[in-house]
Amino acid sequence: MLAPWLKNREPFILVGPEGCGKSTLMEYCFKRIMGVQVAMVNCSAQTNAANVIQKLVQVCGKPVTTNTGKCLRPPDNSRIILYLKDINLPRPDKYNTAQLVAFLQQLLTHNGYYDENLEFIHIERIQIIASMNPASTVGRHALSTRFTARARIMYMSYPEKESLMTIYTQMAQKCLSGGSVSPQNLARAMLDVYTQVYDAFTVNDYPHYQFTPRDVTHWVKGLTRYAVDGLNMMEAVAYEGNRIFRDRLVGDAVEGFNSMMSAVLNSVLGFRGDVSSWVASTLGASAEDRLSGDPARLRLAKWSMEDFGELVAEKLKNFERETKELNILLFPEVLERLARFDRVLSEHGGSLLLCGQSGAGRRSCMLLMAYMHHMEFYTPKMTRNYDLKAFRNDLKEVLKKAGVEGQPVMLFLEDHQIIQPAYLEYINSLLSGGEVPGLFSNEELAKELMPLEQRKNEDNAYSGPPSLYAYFTYRVQRNLHIVVSMDPSNELFRARCESNPALFTRCSMQWLDVWSTKAMAHIPFTRMQELLNSSQDLRSTKDAFDKNIINHMVQMHAMMGTDANTRQYIAFVNLYCRIFSEKRKQVLQQQNFLKGGLSKLSEAETTVDTLNKNADKQRKLLQVKQAEAEEALQRIQASMMQAADRRKEVEVLKKRQAVEEEELKQRRGGVEAELAGVQPLIDQARKAVGQIKKENIDEIRSFKMPPDAIRDVLEGVLMVLGQEDTSWNNMKKFLGAKAVKDEIINYDARKINKEMRAKVDKVLTAKANSFEQQVIYRVSVAAAPLAAWVKANIAYSKVLEKVAPLEAELSGLVSSIEDSAQNIARYEQELKQCDEQVSTLRNDFAKKTSEAETLRSSLEKAEATVSAARSLLDKLGGEKSRWVSQVKSMDTDLAELPLNALLTAAFITYLPSHPEDVRSRVQDDWLKYLGLKEYDFCRFMSSESEMLKWKGEGLPGDDLSMQNAVVILNSTQSPLVIDPSTQASEWLKTHLKGVHNTVEVTTMHDPRFTNTLELAVRFGKTLVVAEVDKIEPILYPLLRMDLDRQGPRFVVQIGDKAIDFNETFRLYLVTRNPDPYLPPDARSLVAATNFTVTRSGLEGQLLGLTIQREQPELEAQKSQLLRTEEELKVQLADLEKSLLQNLATSTGNLLDNKELLDSLNETKAKSITIAKSLTESKSLQESLDQQRDVYRPIAQRGSVMYFLIKDLATVNHMYQFSLGVFLTLFRKALAHDTPPGNVTSRIAVLCDTLLELVFMYVSRSLFNADRLTFGMHMARHLQGNNIRPEEWGFYLGKPSVDGSAAQGQKPSWVREETAGAYALLASNFPQLVQACELHDSGLWASWATGTEANDAAMVPGKVSGKISQFQALLLVKSFRPDHLQTAMTKFVCSTLNVRSVAPAAFSLKQLVELESNPSQPILFITTPGADPSQELSEYAATTIGKERYHEVAMGQGQAELALSLLRDSARSGDWLFLKNMHLAVSWLPTLEKEVYNLQKHNDFRLFLSSEPHNKFPTTLLEGSLKVTFEAPPGLKKNMLRTYEGWSADSLSAGTPLRAQLLFVLAWFHAVVQERRNYIPQGWSKFYEFSFADLRSGADVVALATRDAKLGAQWQLLHGLLENAIYGGRVDNTFDGKVLRTYLQQFFHPDVVGGKVRPLPGSRVAVPTSAHRQDYINLIAALPDVDAPALFGLPANIDRTAQQTNSMRVLSQLKQMSISKDAGTGFNKAQWQAQLGPLLRLWEQLMGSAAGVRQAMKEIKAQKAPAGGKDASPIDSFVALERAHGVAVVEAIHGALGGIMRVLRGQETLSSTVQALGTALLADRIPSSWDQLWEGPESPSDYCRAAVSRAAAIEQWWSKCSSGSLLTSGALDLSNLFHPGTFLNALRQQTARQLQVPMDMLKLATTWDPSRLGGGVTLMIGGLQIQGATFDGARLNAVAQDAATSRSVPAMALAWIPKDSPYPYGSAAMSVPLYATEDRSRVLTEVQMPVSGSEEAAQWTLAGLALFLAA
Repeated sequence: MLAPWLKNREPFILVGPEGCGKSTLMEYCFKRIMGVQVAMVNCSAQTNAANVIQKLVQVCGKPVTTNTGKCLRPPDNSRIILYLKDINLPRPDKYNTAQLVAFLQQLLTHNGYYDENLEFIHIERIQIIASMNPASTVGRHALSTRFTARARIMYMSYPEKESLMTIYTQMAQKCLSGGSVSPQNLARAMLDVYTQVYDAFTVNDYPHYQFTPRDVTHWVKGLTRYAVDGLNMMEAVAYEGNRIFRDRLVGDAVEGFNSMMSAVLNSVLGFRGDVSSWVASTLGASAEDRLSGDPARLRLAKWSMEDFGELVAEKLKNFERETKELNILLFPEVLERLARFDRVLSEHGGSLLLCGQSGAGRRSCMLLMAYMHHMEFYTPKMTRNYDLKAFRNDLKEVLKKAGVEGQPVMLFLEDHQIIQPAYLEYINSLLSGGEVPGLFSNEELAKELMPLEQRKNEDNAYSGPPSLYAYFTYRVQRNLHIVVSMDPSNELFRARCESNPALFTRCSMQWLDVWSTKAMAHIPFTRMQELLNSSQDLRSTKDAFDKNIINHMVQMHAMMGTDANTRQYIAFVNLYCRIFSEKRKQVLQQQNFLKGGLSKLSEAETTVDTLNKNADKQRKLLQVKQAEAEEALQRIQASMMQAADRRKEVEVLKKRQAVEEEELKQRRGGVEAELAGVQPLIDQARKAVGQIKKENIDEIRSFKMPPDAIRDVLEGVLMVLGQEDTSWNNMKKFLGAKAVKDEIINYDARKINKEMRAKVDKVLTAKANSFEQQVIYRVSVAAAPLAAWVKANIAYSKVLEKVAPLEAELSGLVSSIEDSAQNIARYEQELKQCDEQVSTLRNDFAKKTSEAETLRSSLEKAEATVSAARSLLDKLGGEKSRWVSQVKSMDTDLAELPLNALLTAAFITYLPSHPEDVRSRVQDDWLKYLGLKEYDFCRFMSSESEMLKWKGEGLPGDDLSMQNAVVILNSTQSPLVIDPSTQASEWLKTHLKGVHNTVEVTTMHDPRFTNTLELAVRFGKTLVVAEVDKIEPILYPLLRMDLDRQGPRFVVQIGDKAIDFNETFRLYLVTRNPDPYLPPDARSLVAATNFTVTRSGLEGQLLGLTIQREQPELEAQKSQLLRTEEELKVQLADLEKSLLQNLATSTGNLLDNKELLDSLNETKAKSITIAKSLTESKSLQESLDQQRDVYRPIAQRGSVMYFLIKDLATVNHMYQFSLGVFLTLFRKALAHDTPPGNVTSRIAVLCDTLLELVFMYVSRSLFNADRLTFGMHMARHLQGNNIRPEEWGFYLGKPSVDGSAAQGQKPSWVREETAGAYALLASNFPQLVQACELHDSGLWASWATGTEANDAAMVPGKVSGKISQFQALLLVKSFRPDHLQTAMTKFVCSTLNVRSVAPAAFSLKQLVELESNPSQPILFITTPGADPSQELSEYAATTIGKERYHEVAMGQGQAELALSLLRDSARSGDWLFLKNMHLAVSWLPTLEKEVYNLQKHNDFRLFLSSEPHNKFPTTLLEGSLKVTFEAPPGLKKNMLRTYEGWSADSLSAGTPLRAQLLFVLAWFHAVVQERRNYIPQGWSKFYEFSFADLRSGADVVALATRDAKLGAQWQLLHGLLENAIYGGRVDNTFDGKVLRTYLQQFFHPDVVGGKVRPLPGSRVAVPTSAHRQDYINLIAALPDVDAPALFGLPANIDRTAQQTNSMRVLSQLKQMSISKDAGTGFNKAQWQAQLGPLLRLWEQLMGSAAGVRQAMKEIKAQKAPAGGKDASPIDSFVALERAHGVAVVEAIHGALGGIMRVLRGQETLSSTVQALGTALLADRIPSSWDQLWEGPESPSDYCRAAVSRAAAIEQWWSKCSSGSLLTSGALDLSNLFHPGTFLNALRQQTARQLQVPMDMLKLATTWDPSRLGGGVTLMIGGLQIQGATFDGARLNAVAQDAATSRSVPAMALAWIPKDSPYPYGSAAMSVPLYATEDRSRVLTEVQMPVSGSEEAAQWTLAGLALFLAA
């Protein structure tokens, strides 16, 4: 088929599903065509005409000039095929035009295009072909029919299984080299697996479940990559199959696939092996093999997990040593993933799409893989200004490296780097074709590709096109590995993947599911082991890191569900380890402190006991000592008398001795005189000998023969010493003695006898010369002193001999003296003994006395010490018992510390971003799981003094704020402080400045932000970044601590710079936005801490404000009391600490340390005083709290009010109110004066005042249609005690009991349309029915038909006193819904005590002068057509002057002007009005930041106007003074507003006819606008008829009256107004008829041009002048309230409008209640409470639907709808409808049954059940139900309708089976799920019967069946009519009090030939038949009889329509 098209060069499109073989087929065809070059363009979402032109220029060269002009054609008469793949991927513009397709159409149509110079370029010899997936494929777009009309189209589907079997058998033969596996079996097994996977896992489950035969092809080809030496082919088949299919499966699908795969391989191939215990990897290959590029050298080898783990661990170690720390834990799942990644990246151009949670390790794994594969890891460096241009430059750099340099490159992209969709579209192009069209200019390509010429010629592996660009793309495809990492929970994930199909088709999809439980347990186990190994102290606490703790961590993380991710889990583990270690250290330190104090107290007690015992002993000893002292005194006296006698005797002896001693002295003097002469000589000689040196002696000894003199002297020495041997040897021996000198010096001369002296004298005489000093000294220095010594001793000996007689006499005398001395000594000794005895006795006496005194003193001291110690111990008894208790408590704390630390870490990690109620619920769940009874997060992590300090720094004192403060200061991640009120952020700045010296504050939009951040990181500052509405990409490396190693330091990437990281750097992010944009990857990087005010917290704040205003002294006293109490507590804590410190650090005996004892006594005394003061303070505080509680009611009421007005954002996004605004209103209410009275009465008045202020302020900010909703919301919650929950649920349409099956007779006065409401009311509130006497028709009949429901009592007077006002409202809703709006208004005014739900008349002057300020913009929330600019400009002109008032109408290009004016006006104090802000919502965040940070002049005012827009910044809305500005209601005000814009000059400038037509136009414009108040009867929907339409209409009027002679051109007027201006907005045919009717009636010659016919529906005749005042006067005379007749609407339209408005109010209230109740995650109690009624309702419905249950069984058994080939179309339709009804019921039954089983605990919660439950909780229809049938919007109504229809269809089926369906009477089409299809089935059956084509039939209806001819005629019953009444013959107008709709008789219906006349002929009008009363879906048109066109126009304007029964 394709060959002739290619041969004939015809354009064609090849269409087929993904992977069906389109590209393979085209490549085959291209290879068979000679002389053809293929220019392929891989289309992406942004491919455009320029890309195609560039591609053509690349292959053809530049256009050449020919005779016919410029021409683009291939050179050398060759031919080019332009092949566009995925041609339907380019995204159409807002006009649904794809530029590329339009360009191709131009090429095909005109054979050329216009270049940028608007010169036409012909194309020649270029054939255009394309391929695409069907347009129904997700992400694809339908092609223009004009384009497809120019091209042939061929569709190809997947080959049949037999064909696939043949294909893959042949492919298998090539990869199987022998073995036991046959190619046929292998192909069969693969196809079986593929088929089962294709059937089991579809794109309906996940968008990436796109399984095609291409996967089987990859499977077969992948087998050639395995090394056969290490594993067999079957293992390779199984392993590769897992990688192809299983790696992309999600969750439980993996197990299903494993079973499927195992079963197929076992049954077909007989393989039962396990491939989960090993991996296949190329990581063992050498660097040479890897870089060679040869696939044969890079095989996938089999590795055991252990070996592979060791291999990767070694490579990881090298990487971390060289580059950075990755902190990857290599447990089996990580190793398996690394092997999976390696398998892909080891292929040429292998690319990955990684889908997983943040923290799963995707980036770390890729860094490691790039290192192991020797690739360059490239990822964009995100700066503040990173844009598409920067990304293109990055891509150029990457492509140069891969394509030109041939370097393997990994391009890694993450979610936060994909700032624009174009980034991924470029990646899509790269993946598809290895190029990005238009990335390089032709000049750049020529320059960059020059080096490739030689390489291309040398590359034998290349076999592609000869062009360098083709070779370049070939190298890019080989060397570039693209890895895209995305989080599937990101809201953009699906859209990104659908728009870029190459992410699925060209990447290996790796679904990285959450870690298994085992892997999750491995993370904390490893971290804890590291902690234990790092601390010897912690090794004794292994129970803190036991298996239970690890299991708790895993379980608590799992309990958070989808709110938690892996990165948070890791942070949780790390934080637990840190908290446990620190807290344990603190507790142990305090415990040891206490134990030390207790130890000292125990020692003191022991000492006191010992002292007591010692004191008793001392008393006894004291008595003994006193007796001994008395005895000693008596002995002293006796001894003293004996001593006196002896002393006398001694004195006598001493006198005699003195005489003898005098004599001895005289004799001794003589002797001593003789000796004195010679003594100096001997002394001198001795001294000289002593000075002889040893060397001199040695010198003498060294002589063999000494000189004579020396010998003579030594001989004399020896003789003196008594030695006979005077030989030289003896002399040397004598001199060699060590003590020779001592012996000589110490010699006693008395030893010399006469003989010795004679010998020496002889020598001295004979050798006299030798002993001469001069002689001997010259001979020997040593011998000279010896000579002198000899002579001195001889001389001394001679003197001794001379004095010997004298010495003898002296000796006798001495002997006598000695005898006397001995006697004296003896006597003295005796005396001494006496004295000693006396002394001893005295000492003994003194000792005894002293001991006694010491004992007495010691006893007194001991008694005093014991007394003092006992007193102190008694005083410290309380402390001791408390300390003992504290020590035991600390033991308990240590035991509980692991669990408490676990809870704390979990709280800080998972809960800060959640509101208070969610925190409490989750914490309770954790406590219950862990088995703990109580736990206080703040007390565990902080102290009272710290929290009071924070409060003093400005932190709100509520629990939430305190918890958040603890989180901020303890989180391991950077906090993101969500603080709409800015209180917390101010506290944070104050607190940080008190802690850190270098704190800087900046904002995210500061131009110098990047520089500030760099400096803070480098110098370790604390940086607070304000106005953070999202996490900028530049912050990601910092937030995840992505540090690179550079030598000994670490750096972090900030933008395009690597900055040194300082460990003291801290980052705090702050935002005022209550809902900042945090995608999943950003959410896990920060500790989002939500300070959004809570109800209890706000109540405390309001109470403080109230008391500060009412009784400031009470608040001051309370504050002072708290301050004093805290100071006392701090003092007490310090004293106790001091007490413990003194005790613990004391040395020695505690009781001996007087200073310490005094200090302890003083400390104890102070502590007692302080404790007493604290007790008094507590009592006083309780008293003050009682006084404060008097004011609590207004605080409670205010808190409730604030959160009620916050709920209004559910109704309209623009209804946002800040806490600051509310506090201003609260203060204003407090300032209100009240009549004298007690406090209670004043508080009551203030409550009412506050309510009135808030109600009026908020009402002014609401649209009129929403004010009643607000009033009901306030009334419900402020008077909640008077409205029971079940009553409110019933009122909102959620009854607790279903009444559809209720039996019993309804009262006669209850109309049929309200019978169901009565049944529901009776079922739910039987007591109310009885109390109201609803059975009494006489009482209620007139009420049901009259206007009593509008009375103040709302119900008959007899009943009004028996029921509450709200119960009366229930009755009105049930039986008079047409009066419900009025009744609700009265209920609100009565309940809230307000005059009206509408605010006071708006005054711009009052708003500006009394309420506005420079910092608060004034925002006018407008409706289309409403513009406050004129009123504002006039007021500004009179207030500040025109020159100081500026206006800017926002639109494209106005942002810079607006910012410039804003800055100038703020500086100068001018006024600035920025209009139409809804046209610039993307710029509003910039405006909001600018306004917030500007310095403003006091006179400056900023005004804004905007229509509602859901993307209007919340913070700007909250910070603005809001006023709604709506178009004034009513035709009169509408026209006045129109004429305000038309000046008198402009009206009088034309003809009177023009002025008349302008008046008619204004009238028409007002009518079509005001008719919108009656939707859906007035218009079926809201049409934005605007002032622009009016202005365009005025231009048309001017055009139609420009020729006064011709008059008005009516055809021109009607045509343009109907088809272009007003009619261009109308998309409903019947609304178009209404518009046409108005135009025909208003723009009519009888109305203008001097005629007097009034305007239809009024008595107003158009003036004939051109004077503006004439028209103004006419308009002013119009009534203020519009009558329905003005619009041609029926008289009862107000009842319809009321009912519609009431339903809208109820819907809004219901939505608000759902929003308030909606929780996050699965809350069993909440699900049971809110889904219980629906589950019970379903049980009731199914219990009463036996026929439906039987049908379910039958259809399940037959497995196909009954009918058969011969069945009629209607029978076939009923069979299909029956099957469909059963399918709907089964879907509901399965969903609700699943929820019920989960709630009963029979099943676990699955994602499907959770999605269903979440939708039902939000009162939404689950998407799975809605896809089956678009039924009612409420789940309960949906269930009722589904069962009732299914039951009714069973009756239809029964009649079909008996053949009586068409003859059994009137059919009710409301019983069908698809009534429109039934009409088509009837048409088909009629066509068969009449044997005519279906399109030759038309539908005819009548209420006279006889008017219908042949064919199949049906009677249709159960129809309702609105806009008129109908009796079967004619239409009649409805009365004012008529019901909103009435039933009509059964209608006959048939399909008749088109040429047959309608039953009523021309006397009929077409009326729409809608499926429901909301007129959203038209079933068909029916004919109803009328008298003529005028009557038809009447009913058209009345909104006449038919409906199926509700």
